[in-house]
Amino acid sequence: MLDARLDLNPEEQTLLNKYETQLFDLVLYDSDARVQHEHSAQERYQAAAESAEAVPLFPDINDIPSAIGNFFSSLWNLGAGATHDVISTLSLQLTLRSLLAGLHVESESMHEILYIAGKMKLAAEDLSEVFHLALTFDGSEDLSEH
Repeated sequence: MLDARLDLNPEEQTLLNKYETQLFDLVLYDSDARVQHEHSAQERYQAAAESAEAVPLFPDINDIPSAIGNFFSSLWNLGAGATHDVISTLSLQLTLRSLLAGLHVESESMHEILYIAGKMKLAAEDLSEVFHLALTFDGSEDLSEH
């Protein structure tokens, strides 16, 4: 089990509010289950599109059974894709927003807990660097040729 929350001082909070659209939804970690279900959802949506393409608008009388089968296959794949999307949404995704709100993670895998804790530490370090850059940024452009 892992509980984490990132607390900001007022200056950091001001900077975060200024750059919130770029930072709040920054994905730091996706669980394997989330990635797998996102991939499965895309496969199902692709299968639904392929089945739908095989359904003619005005089928010939001999093609009606095939058109009905393709129609229901398309519906089935759409439903399966939506199910995978829901499961994916419920699976763990670590974002800066979730870290600021407070995060509770449970896993039977010690490796996964340690990996997530490492990602959180890296996220805090990266955010510190972003804040430092934001504080020292003067609006000028630095062009260099390579």
